[in-house]
Amino acid sequence: MNKINFLRGLLTISSLDKDLTAEIEKLKKYYLEVNYSKEKNELVNSVFDVNFDINDAKNNFDNETKELFFNSAILISEIQLNKEKKDDLVLKYAKKLDFDVEKLNSIKDNLKKELAKNLDFTPFNWLCRMIKGYFLFKEKGITNIETYYSFRLLHFLTNGRLNNLLLAITQVFNSYEKKDISKNLFIDEYKDALKSLKKDGVYVFKKKLPKELLDIALNYANNNNCYPVPSEKPYAECFEGDGVDFKKEIYQTARYDYKVADLVDKKDFFDILDKCNFTDLAREYFDSKALLDVIRLWWSTPVKDKFDRYTGQVFHIDIDRASSILFIIYLTDVVEETSPHVYVKGSHKQKPFNLLQDRRMVPEDIENNYKKEDILKIIGEKGSIIAIDPMGFHRGKPLDTGNRLALKYQFSNDGFGEPLGFYKINDEQAKEKIKEIQKEYDFTFSRFLI
Repeated sequence: MNKINFLRGLLTISSLDKDLTAEIEKLKKYYLEVNYSKEKNELVNSVFDVNFDINDAKNNFDNETKELFFNSAILISEIQLNKEKKDDLVLKYAKKLDFDVEKLNSIKDNLKKELAKNLDFTPFNWLCRMIKGYFLFKEKGITNIETYYSFRLLHFLTNGRLNNLLLAITQVFNSYEKKDISKNLFIDEYKDALKSLKKDGVYVFKKKLPKELLDIALNYANNNNCYPVPSEKPYAECFEGDGVDFKKEIYQTARYDYKVADLVDKKDFFDILDKCNFTDLAREYFDSKALLDVIRLWWSTPVKDKFDRYTGQVFHIDIDRASSILFIIYLTDVVEETSPHVYVKGSHKQKPFNLLQDRRMVPEDIENNYKKEDILKIIGEKGSIIAIDPMGFHRGKPLDTGNRLALKYQFSNDGFGEPLGFYKINDEQAKEKIKEIQKEYDFTFSRFLI
């Protein structure tokens, strides 16, 4: 790909959209001056003043404002308007804001990651970093952390336009050869599924997962240990030791995951994928080749966690990739009380200005910006299958009782985005199954080493 042509393409697209530059400036201003209240502006802008004492002010602001101040402190400290070390400066602000010990520990754990953003408030610089990182990805298949954060910020600053651009590039350079899909399990629903996904971002299949495939997943869940996923810990650190038998478990947390490395090392889950032909629908949706990012299997419980970042039970979007599609399969009956999946129809497209923030959303954020009838709550028997574009707001409703088991296949248009590793496949049957499917879908299994 020619760098000059790529840059010209970016310039052309931005110039065609006369509102793009103005929108970037508005959002940048909004990020620094949330809610436009005088007091909050003074608090945020006070980060520039190294002599400002917030001890008198901290008790006059709510937690949301404190979080805003702290996040701004992290980012603005990157501009280096003061002589203090970045980590010392940020921790000083955190202590002055009276974050509790647990919060401070979390800050310390995430500090290197936050400071690695190394971003300033110039969208042009973010764009340059992203373009440079994109070419590195095309050359070596690696997305560095600075590129990823620039990509995330530009998603919000452009209200998703950047994602559309990257998807368009993939469609040109990662085109796919259409196969005969007439015998696919869900072929008679493809037309409706694609139409619904494009329009609403969600589709609920009329057909259910066949019983023999449902039994495969249930058999695995019933005969293998899972791991409690408390969201105050880094996700990767939750999978130490031997795990627990969920059938005998006294619930500790809202979510229990099976280890992904174990799932993908089993032929069973590739059998389900192969027979359901999800890859074909993903390719149709992207209009390009599709990459299998991850397979997840997890239980949800009625435990009300203090933290819920990893439970998926707060409204959020997934912007790890330019474009993604998730297939979620209920492996237990799901009713109102047992965590129906909730999706905000149409929210995968451009979003209301005040929701263009990189954070989890509370129900009020969604209810105040979308019609009640667009907040779709999906109840279904075990075997029910849902396809969603995770760029739209979604969550699993917190459970009131019982538990819920779900299986997820996640595809993306390519691997650009959040830095992810590879899965080593050791099981011989799994290797042979992947090799068999790869004959038709070579790119799909790029993250699996056999």
